[in-house]
Amino acid sequence: MNRESHDGGRIASGERRRNEEAAQRSEWRTSAEPEAEAEAEVSASQVTRKRTAAEKEEPAYKPLPLVVRMLLWVLRKSIVPILLILALVGGAFIGYVMLGEGDRADVWKWETWRHLYDLIFMDS
Repeated sequence: MNRESHDGGRIASGERRRNEEAAQRSEWRTSAEPEAEAEAEVSASQVTRKRTAAEKEEPAYKPLPLVVRMLLWVLRKSIVPILLILALVGGAFIGYVMLGEGDRADVWKWETWRHLYDLIFMDS
């Protein structure tokens, strides 16, 4: 019960504070209205002048040619397969040369991998 009254007091003080701030804002608006309207008219004309000047300028972003966009699209789509192939080749090299103590030149020979395939999948 003590907690409920405490929370209720916080809510009431928050509402009171918001009401006071709103009253201060409305008092400020009424005292500054004539000056604000004049400033609004000036700034509106400046904004239209800035917009027309900005429309005359060329856009900051220039689209890339079609060939470049197509090349970038192909590279984006093929990056994962390229990385997988590089990992496969790197893993084969590390496994055959460093762990298996084979010759570096034998890694790139087709006969080596054919022999390895036959050893793995030999009929038992």
